[in-house]
Amino acid sequence: MKFMNFDDDVKVISINNFSKSLFSRFNRCQREAWNLQRNYIEAEGLSLSIGKAAHEYFAQRVSKLIGNEYKPSLPYSPSILKEAKELAYSIDIERLTKNSEVLFIEKRVNATLPNKNNIIGIFDNVLYCEDEYMGDFIKVVDFKSGFSISREVDDEALIYGYLAAKEYKMPVVFARISGRSGDYWEHYFTYEEAMEYEDILNSYTEEVKKVLESPEAPFPNAGAHCQNCPFLDDCINKGYYEDNLDDMITQQALFAAKAKELKDKIKERTISEGGSIESDIYKTKLKESKTFKVQERLDNGKKKTVNKKAFIQLLFESGNIESILSSLDIKYNQDVLDKAEALGFEIGEGISRSIDIQVNAEEVSEDE
Repeated sequence: MKFMNFDDDVKVISINNFSKSLFSRFNRCQREAWNLQRNYIEAEGLSLSIGKAAHEYFAQRVSKLIGNEYKPSLPYSPSILKEAKELAYSIDIERLTKNSEVLFIEKRVNATLPNKNNIIGIFDNVLYCEDEYMGDFIKVVDFKSGFSISREVDDEALIYGYLAAKEYKMPVVFARISGRSGDYWEHYFTYEEAMEYEDILNSYTEEVKKVLESPEAPFPNAGAHCQNCPFLDDCINKGYYEDNLDDMITQQALFAAKAKELKDKIKERTISEGGSIESDIYKTKLKESKTFKVQERLDNGKKKTVNKKAFIQLLFESGNIESILSSLDIKYNQDVLDKAEALGFEIGEGISRSIDIQVNAEEVSEDE
């Protein structure tokens, strides 16, 4: 890790370009984000290197579907490349791109907000999709190299949804997929929904700009991120973390060492077998939960699952929406199911299966 401090006088900066990574750093610790705007940093940990290399391999695989050979940039060691390639090749590309057309790989997009600030993003994959019920839409796929993925409409989903909607003037599905676990999550935005985020981004970039351009450094946030901060020596959080910093780094190293072992065991004991795995640090358990879906019987006798957004619209038109919208993501509780049946729909049932991975740090001995 290398960093170069500027003169004692605080550097005057102007920020007009914003990205999800800048917002992420700002939300994690405003002081770190403030310092990064004024210092040159050259640092890349093992997990970040593996993630970058895996993205390159993933882009290369998808590019073959459109006859456009993507040449990856891979300045990494053989061990990193081996793990990265395993992650990228664990994704079922054919299933991911089914009923869609690959438009772009590693697509850089830029949108100018009303306040003249720029939002910049890089889409791992851009797909054009056709659906008989949802119509045409753009799907933006974000490849993740970690075990888990966020299943929430967070800042990243909103930013990418907005950028894609503004770029293509179409509804957008933002999707995340994990190379380690195969987990997949997506969220559908109408064009109008995605564009509504523009006002929020407009005010949010002004807030971030004001803090990061100020000559006065903001107060730091304390957290696990401190162990990797290149500015910790000059931070008031140093004393707070001196006692447990070594333990935190040890745990991180143990996690990296055990990660591949765990992944291989999960492959051997698949979800369908219903097994669980126990080791020094990890415990895995199969979780099953009952799921429901609202279905419409077609003229040919087949059943078609009704999209949640479309069902919300039907509830709204029938005057049954006020009592059940407890969150933005409608839940199929008993009240909803009763109303669906009253409207003439059928209720389908299924089982959702997932593996719960728990880290048992207390069981790690000092000898390890």
